[in-house]
Parts: sequence; C-alpha cells; structure tokens
Amino acid sequence: MLIGRPTDNPTINDNNASFDLLVVEKTMNKTTQEWETDIQSFRCISVCKPVTDRISNYVRKGLQLAIDGKLKRVDNDVVIVIGELFLIDRP
Repeated sequence: MLIGRPTDNPTINDNNASFDLLVVEKTMNKTTQEWETDIQSFRCISVCKPVTDRISNYVRKGLQLAIDGKLKRVDNDVVIVIGELFLIDRP
C-alpha cells in the first residue's frame, strides 16, 4: 500500500484513469541519528469502471490517497494498477 499525493489532476479516458502519485518516505539514519527523506513518483492507472468513477469524482491534485494495487510493466515502464483507492483527505 502506498500513501501519497497526486502531482496533477487525473486523466480520465472512458473506463481508464491515470495520474502520478508522489510518495515521501522519512526514515531515521541509525548512524547519524538524522531524518532522511526519500521522494518517489509512481504512475498509477485504473482499468475498472468503479475505481475510475471514484477517481473521476474525488481525486484532485494534492489530495492525500492510499492506494493498494499491483505492479505491471507497460511500454518499458513500471506502473501501479489500482485495486483499491482510499481517500485520506476530504475532497
């Protein structure tokens, strides 16, 4: 499960939706005792109508989300195919 924020409003096409999710992970470096930040971006896609409808109605840039899904290779890129989408922030 990933928790992050979309970097832009989602792109909706028929039964599909896609957006980039920015994920920030903070960990404590045990050697230096300082916090380290790791920022990653993931391409997320939806291929089922119920999830696409939820994305279309509620997901906006900057809104915090939790996503559960599967990794899939598409055109030499790895994307996350969304299985479940949970809104953490209110739209």
